[in-house]
Amino acid sequence: RLFVKMEETVHFVVPTIYSNPTGWGPPETSIPKQFTELPFAPYSKNDRVGRVADFSSTYATKYRPAEETEFHLVDSTKTAKKKGFRTRQPTWRAKKVTARRRTEVANSGQAAKQAYGKYDQQRRRTGAGRGGPPGAAAASAGRGAGGGGRAGGPGAGFRRFDKDKIVKESSVEVKADWEVIDQLDFSVLTKLRYDIPEAVNILQCGSVGYYDKVYDKVTTKTRKVLKRIDKTFFKVTTTDDPIIKHLSLEDEMIRTFDGNIIFGTDAIISALMCSGRSHYSWDIVVRRVGPKLLFFDKRDKSQFDYLTVNETASDPPREDDKEIINTPSKLSHEASYINQNFSQQVLSNTKPHTFSDPNPFQGSLSNEEMASVAYRYRRWDLGDGNMLVCRCEVDAVVAKPGREEFATVKALNEYDSRASGTDDWRQKLDSQRGGVLATELKNNSFKLARWTAQALLAGTEEFKLGWVSRINPKDAFSHQLLGLQTWKPAEFANQINLSEPNMWGVLKHYIDMCMALEAGTYLFLKDPNKRLVRLYQVPEDAFTEQEDEYITYDIVDSDDDDEDLSD
Repeated sequence: RLFVKMEETVHFVVPTIYSNPTGWGPPETSIPKQFTELPFAPYSKNDRVGRVADFSSTYATKYRPAEETEFHLVDSTKTAKKKGFRTRQPTWRAKKVTARRRTEVANSGQAAKQAYGKYDQQRRRTGAGRGGPPGAAAASAGRGAGGGGRAGGPGAGFRRFDKDKIVKESSVEVKADWEVIDQLDFSVLTKLRYDIPEAVNILQCGSVGYYDKVYDKVTTKTRKVLKRIDKTFFKVTTTDDPIIKHLSLEDEMIRTFDGNIIFGTDAIISALMCSGRSHYSWDIVVRRVGPKLLFFDKRDKSQFDYLTVNETASDPPREDDKEIINTPSKLSHEASYINQNFSQQVLSNTKPHTFSDPNPFQGSLSNEEMASVAYRYRRWDLGDGNMLVCRCEVDAVVAKPGREEFATVKALNEYDSRASGTDDWRQKLDSQRGGVLATELKNNSFKLARWTAQALLAGTEEFKLGWVSRINPKDAFSHQLLGLQTWKPAEFANQINLSEPNMWGVLKHYIDMCMALEAGTYLFLKDPNKRLVRLYQVPEDAFTEQEDEYITYDIVDSDDDDEDLSD
């Protein structure tokens, strides 16, 4: 019954089917009226079907109403302005600087072209370069004259980088009658080694004050003014030392020693030990006496005992500095003056430590007039029948519970915190002392190594290093103590990469060179501009100009006096 009802209510009308025997799709006569205006893109059955209706084709233009062509899309949103810099008109000064720079560039370019033109002409004449005959480049005149790497040498071209090169002067003028015996390159010294010999005290004399421990607490905030000490400092050379004269002539143990005996002072021996770090020129007199005696001496009125400042820095002080107090010679005098005053100021006013023998250089001077320095004469067995006898200095005695220790006291000085390659001590010394020390080690490697070697030779238990700076960079005679540090000499040597076996190996190499010489007078001279030392044979009377018994150093507070050394 249900199927009968549905059959009565549902009707299906069959649509009209149009046949197109001449083509594909319905014929045009069969298109309904409502679709006659719509665009249509006809295509054949062989075409690839891509689209059926194309509103951008010519058919769309043909059938599109005319009013649609007048339609335009309008954007009413506001566009943001581009951000940029406002062009600034150059001032008259900027125009002047720009014009000058253009002129300099043009002149340098013209000079370069001319130089290269001359070089190119010469290269063409000699046949050097590509395509030239073999050996033509080596035969170029410029290579021989300039001594450079490329053909033409540094003179033929515009590559000159040595216009600011500092040419240092020799510490002594080489005479025409001096003969070069040998020379030693510093690259050889780093490989030398010798076992550290044991020191034996021969004699201890003089008196030295006790160290005042209040200076251990000095900082940049509690700095102290460096005082001026009016005392006499003796810098006696080896052959003028009365104790060494007695030991070399009358001492029973030394006279009966079956071998060679070498005499020197801690200042001279330390300079030889650390010579590989030096940059400035220095000289040491060698006196070969008889078959077994050798003396290391210094010249009369030499600058050997003056301290250098920033000698090993990448940008060391220059003699043509606009500030005359910052030239190497003036800074050397200032550093020596600071060390003399500092070594006496840190001592207390208590009764000094006195050895059994008096100061050998006292003469008619009282204890108050002499600087507080004690001397230790020590000897070392260097093997191969060689024995070293050296006079060493002790600067202070440090009182410890139940014992006393000797100390070496030195001071570094800052002359200008704005100098190239230096640190501002007042800003960094308390918080970055290790970095400041590293900078000073780079700038004063030779000086610090010599001080350490002197402490090791003297056998002192402590090495005290003060930090002294100018109160005003324009005043070279007013200073402040900013701090003080203490090390064991052996530990400080390791910290600055100073090897004791290498020190003794270098010294033994110098001694072996001298022991091969005949009796006479010789001179070790460090080349001022090369890393080597030459050994000269000189006349016996080449350096005998001193008439007084001893050389003493006086502190001079005048900027007009170039020499602080008095006879």
